Amino acid sequence: MTFKPFDPDLKFEYSGENAGRSTHWDILEYLAKNGDLKINGHDLAFWMGVRQNLLSGGGFKLCAGPVAARLIVDELSFLTGTRYSIISGDQNKK
Repeated sequence: MTFKPFDPDLKFEYSGENAGRSTHWDILEYLAKNGDLKINGHDLAFWMGVRQNLLSGGGFKLCAGPVAARLIVDELSFLTGTRYSIISGDQNKK
């Protein structure tokens, strides 16, 4: 992830009263509104589109290489905000 603020004097301020109800998406939106935010080379709009597609039952092609299934499930959980888990097999198997 890279972030370059539009205003070089930007101070990251996120209200404590909202923090309990906020998600990582809220923080990413805050950053995107205040600077150039890139995640794996894509802007937030791209990732929000992927998230919406997954949440509405769509698919997402993924080339993960030799990584543990647990890592892929964790990434999908982060991306969608939905908790996924492996219910069968070895979660650490590549």
